[in-house]
Amino acid sequence: MIMILIIGALIGIITIYRQKDIPYGMVIIWAYGGILLKHLSETGFSREYPLVIATVGFCIVVILGALLKVFNRLRQVT
Repeated sequence: MIMILIIGALIGIITIYRQKDIPYGMVIIWAYGGILLKHLSETGFSREYPLVIATVGFCIVVILGALLKVFNRLRQVT
């Protein structure tokens, strides 16, 4: 699961940079947020996998950083 999360984040970041596609990145954040909520929820996995929670949180932060970087580049161009 952890490898899938990391590989998915890497593919997303590469696509965000190449396509300069902010909405695409926001969809990835939304999906990873859903995974995080499911793992934190009492009706979900109830914090049973702390390494997955940490990985998802880290991926969200890194993807947000990529989005901000692309957003700033696009703003400077115009």
